Amino acid sequence: MPDVSGGSGRYEYALATAAPLPAGLVFDSATGIFSGRVQIAGDFSWSILVRYVATGAMTTTVARIIVVT
Repeated sequence: MPDVSGGSGRYEYALATAAPLPAGLVFDSATGIFSGRVQIAGDFSWSILVRYVATGAMTTTVARIIVVT
C-alpha cells in the first residue's frame, strides 16, 4: 500500500496499469491494500494512482510483489 500522509480527508486508490493481478490477489481501491495468496512464482509490479479527494491532487507509486514458491 502506498504510504500516504498529510491532509485531513479521504484518499482514493486505483490500479494505473493494465497488467492483470495474478490469480489469488485482489486490490481494494477504497484502502489501497493488496490481499490474498498468489499461487505462482513471479515478480509482479503495478502503478497505483493515489488521489486526495479534498483537492483532487494525484500522484502515482509502484507496488512490487515478489513471490517465491
